[in-house]
Amino acid sequence: MKYPSRIFASLYLVRALRIAVAAIALQCFALDATAQQYQITDLGSRAAIVGTTTPVGYDISINNSGQITSTSGTTLPIGQFPAFYAHAVIHSNGVMQDLGTLGGMDSYGSSINASGQVAGSSSLSSSSPNYTGGMHAFLYSNGVMQDLGTLGGIASYGSGINASGQVTGTSETNIRTLSTFATRHAFLYSNGVMQNLRTLGGTNSEGYDINDSGQVTGYSELFGSFEAHAFLYSNGAIQDLGTLGGSSYGYAINNSGQVIGASYTGPAVGIYHAFLYSNGMMQDLGTLGGMLSSASDINASGKVVGSSLTSSSGQQTTLYGNGHAFLYDNGAMTDLNSLLDPSSQLALYVTLDSATSINDMGLITAYGIDSRTGQSHGYLLTPVPLPAGVWLLFSALSITGFAVTKRHKHRNTHSHPHQ
Repeated sequence: MKYPSRIFASLYLVRALRIAVAAIALQCFALDATAQQYQITDLGSRAAIVGTTTPVGYDISINNSGQITSTSGTTLPIGQFPAFYAHAVIHSNGVMQDLGTLGGMDSYGSSINASGQVAGSSSLSSSSPNYTGGMHAFLYSNGVMQDLGTLGGIASYGSGINASGQVTGTSETNIRTLSTFATRHAFLYSNGVMQNLRTLGGTNSEGYDINDSGQVTGYSELFGSFEAHAFLYSNGAIQDLGTLGGSSYGYAINNSGQVIGASYTGPAVGIYHAFLYSNGMMQDLGTLGGMLSSASDINASGKVVGSSLTSSSGQQTTLYGNGHAFLYDNGAMTDLNSLLDPSSQLALYVTLDSATSINDMGLITAYGIDSRTGQSHGYLLTPVPLPAGVWLLFSALSITGFAVTKRHKHRNTHSHPHQ
């Protein structure tokens, strides 16, 4: 009777497995009903390096390793010159690293890849052989900041970097004079060469982000017009992504080729909304109740972050300092301030006004105002782990499943471990 008893034991275990699965399903439904919450962490200051910190409203970007690049502005002691400067930095494991400059006073970090390489812009020393009087795009890698040069003009600016270390940004293509303006074009820097991506027929274009396939998004002016359209550059061709009614701007792209940004909703400059471009369609993501919204970043899962005016914003005509940070997921835009973990002390005092980046693990960087000081700081939002009860259920499921399947494991040695 040994063999039948094993069958009955397995049946009881299968029944237990089904009960556990049902319990987990109920927990998952409960989790869906309760939105994801986030712990909030102040990204700190560069005061430990020199002087005291003054907040600077430039990019904050996070990679899939959790490293963050941003710009830290420092006020020097009275009597020193200059009184203020800004440096690109990397935040990693609680430590802020100053990336320095290309020889000038200032540098700005814009984007960081999983290897810790940073794209940005820096001023140059007047004694540098590459000195033009303007900022130059840089690639920071293995402790060295490399000058990427220009497309022939005075200045260039690095905006995005992918896993291969390719950089996109914007460069002036000619020297400004008293009678001529400088022309700006998007560029792709790869293997030591800065490539001019040109335009959709108009005078100027700018590159903002690049994915791991080398696809670039940004905006370009149109022929005979100052109207701008978001573009997608891929395999040597630049594609017009259209608009929601007026000018549009592509700010970020993921590895699926989905593009996010902002577009005016009509020909008159005034109201603009965040958009998601996917599968040939530009979708209006709406707002948090106000007139304006703009998307800043998108991750591999298609989650989008940005800033939006709310229903209490009145007739504000700008997002800067007036918006609320948002997360767009599964067709809904949610105010990130409503998702902050209430057990965090910072959640009581900080109002997030813009979310700047999101990585594939769902970590978000944002700017916010601390009501105690009135200062704008950068913040990291970390998803709160699943409740302990859910993890216990998953553990029970794993143990039960192991008991049921261990005896037959040799029959399925070629199955994928994560299927």
